[in-house]
Amino acid sequence: MDINVIPATGGVSKTIVAGLDQGMVLSLGSTGWSQDGSTLYVPESNRTMVTVNVIPVDGSGSKKLFRYGNINHLQQNGWRTTFTYMAEDTLMPPEIYTTPINTFKPVQVTHFGINIPPENGERSGRQSLCGGPLPTGWRLKDS
Repeated sequence: MDINVIPATGGVSKTIVAGLDQGMVLSLGSTGWSQDGSTLYVPESNRTMVTVNVIPVDGSGSKKLFRYGNINHLQQNGWRTTFTYMAEDTLMPPEIYTTPINTFKPVQVTHFGINIPPENGERSGRQSLCGGPLPTGWRLKDS
């Protein structure tokens, strides 16, 4: 994916980054602008991980803000000061985190998996959540 910008006053578009690998993060899209409008925050696939890039609109080159395993629902707050996202991996169930935008210092804000017992002495991200009894003939199966 290429990202182009056009001056608000009009003019010719300028490519500020080319060849981003959106792949598995296509649904995350372009996350948003910095407070001063000088940079974009854009996620990119990086093998099985997600990298969030800082891309200056002056075309001076992107840099990695942070890289993490499986991130979903990456959102920027209205003041453009924090990201909130859901993260999970094979040993951790989905949890919600928040971090200041300019530094990757995530704080876990949910503890959905706190009561899931360890499996063979290790935390497991595998879980089944049910809102009530299972239908007749159904059963939960550990995969």
